[in-house]
Amino acid sequence: MDDLIEELHSDHIKFSMVLDLLAEQLERIHEGNSADYHLMLDAVSYIEIYAEYSLVPKEDAIFKKSSEDDSFVDLKGTIKLLRSDNYELKSLARKLHNYINAVLEDSIFEKEKFERKLEACIQHQRDHMHMEEIIIFPLLRKRLSTEQIKNLSVDYKSKSSTLISNTISDKYSKLYDQMTASRSSSSRNIH
Repeated sequence: MDDLIEELHSDHIKFSMVLDLLAEQLERIHEGNSADYHLMLDAVSYIEIYAEYSLVPKEDAIFKKSSEDDSFVDLKGTIKLLRSDNYELKSLARKLHNYINAVLEDSIFEKEKFERKLEACIQHQRDHMHMEEIIIFPLLRKRLSTEQIKNLSVDYKSKSSTLISNTISDKYSKLYDQMTASRSSSSRNIH
């Protein structure tokens, strides 16, 4: 893909599907039904790893470009917030990962605390993507030329590792299969 912004948008759609899957499991817990904690662990692991090796580096490439361009001076605060937000999101996902591991190991856990952590993680991830989709991406498209966007994509791809991204895709193929099977008729929009 020659458009890093569009590639990130596509990643956000996939990420949103993972969040939907977690929200479905959270709803099962709220209703008093049993949740699939193994599936939840895969989903949270995906959030951690895919964000670290794919989403955040792409975002950083875009944020770096916009911080170097004077026409984005009005976005410096928002971009700074989004960059620092990535660390908080990583921490939330890590804590949730550890909590799910504890549940799978039959450790005693506080159901309400777990629900709050899961809900906070889902909402924070959605808010972060929403800010990028509604504020950052449209302004990038408006203020950058097609050539600048293409160069941004080429610069990013020359620095990225396809091995890591292929490994990630293979590792989570079962998660993708389950998401697409359960959502074959639902919308693919970001919430």
